[in-house]
Amino acid sequence: MKFTKKTIAILTLGIFVTGNSMLASANTMSSIKNNTNLKIQEISEKNLLSDKNPQVLFVSTQGLVSDIQSSEHGFRFTIKDNEGNDKIILNVNSDTEIISTKDGKKLNIGDVKTGAKVKAYYGPAVTMSLPPMSTANLLIVEQGEEVGSCNYGIITDVSLVKEGKQNKEIKQGKNNKEIIALMDSEIDTKLMINEKTKIVDSKTGKVVSYKDIKKGIRVIAYYNITTKSIPPIATPEKIVILSNKEEKELSLSATGLINDINIIEGNKNELMIFVKGEKSEDNIYNDINFIVNPKTEIIRGKSGGKLTIEAIKSGAKVKVYYDGVLAKSLPPIGVAKKIVVSDVEYEMGTTGTIDNIYTSEDKKESRVEIKGEKLGENGFDNVVLNISEKTKIIDFKTGKELKIEDIKKSSKVVAYYSGKLTKSIPPIGFAEKIVIIKQ
Repeated sequence: MKFTKKTIAILTLGIFVTGNSMLASANTMSSIKNNTNLKIQEISEKNLLSDKNPQVLFVSTQGLVSDIQSSEHGFRFTIKDNEGNDKIILNVNSDTEIISTKDGKKLNIGDVKTGAKVKAYYGPAVTMSLPPMSTANLLIVEQGEEVGSCNYGIITDVSLVKEGKQNKEIKQGKNNKEIIALMDSEIDTKLMINEKTKIVDSKTGKVVSYKDIKKGIRVIAYYNITTKSIPPIATPEKIVILSNKEEKELSLSATGLINDINIIEGNKNELMIFVKGEKSEDNIYNDINFIVNPKTEIIRGKSGGKLTIEAIKSGAKVKVYYDGVLAKSLPPIGVAKKIVVSDVEYEMGTTGTIDNIYTSEDKKESRVEIKGEKLGENGFDNVVLNISEKTKIIDFKTGKELKIEDIKKSSKVVAYYSGKLTKSIPPIGFAEKIVIIKQ
């Protein structure tokens, strides 16, 4: 998919802003259906689809750590502004990179104390609470002497300045005293690096030369003044070259049912699927849209055999693995790295809420009415299903089998059925499997 610089610039300012609240779209799923291409074009390449490093997010805040609380998966840091107002609460865990301003070396969570001055890069998901909550990807902790402005980014281009001209080639052995490095950050900035700029390797703590400033490296640049040009130009006093982050196995996942499929820009090899699921440790959302492209690995659940994109069908139960980056739309949008498709068991289904429960006088027979959305072309939005001893009743979270008595009115369920149904309104049939999503 092609993104223009104009699109990225607008989104950098408009969608992924440096703020304390999540920009929630008022668009519903129906509007996504009607205008899929528009929604896809509104995803920022910088924050979502970057080939450089998909984990890099340029949304930040600065402040003082006022409170540190332990949590189930790590710690929660409350960040306050200079007036003592709460700005944001950040989840900090083993995946959070913590860097010292002194030498760029990595710190442990225990090294961050109450009162520490930090610059935090976080997201992409941010709650709409007050104060908002998010997950810290990177913390820059002020240590040693007080520093001015520091900005984190990636060097995307390097060129020489020789007699007032830029030379794209840096030749070894030449005594070049100034280079220009374009840093991809919250605001793309040209760094004028000269012999007065102190360049430190965070891994060794040693001072290195300008020759170590290369395309693709991650840096923290310290500077106070920039020009008003586009992009702005700054002369950094110090640059810390960060060590590369080790690639980790994809651990974030979303489990649910494919409720809708849209073709992106008329390309049959690229789809957007709408996965209805349940909140988990990995996701603060019930529903997520995922882009499926030729790079997405698609496999069968039981056998692990490879599948093609044709296996992505409405109503299928899937587990989608992604890198944790989600666009701040509502529902959010991410890129599926791997999809595990459960084996198809039933042709028809309905996802929704138990509207009514009917039980016979001898309590041997039960019948439920479900209102919601159909799964697959043959399903129904509203259906009445008879429950027998053959009906499998499963808890979505634990996978354990439940009893008929565990089905309550207003429970959120996914019901599967097949065979003949009556032609009544709503139709009546027999439930083969009911998955209780939430009581």
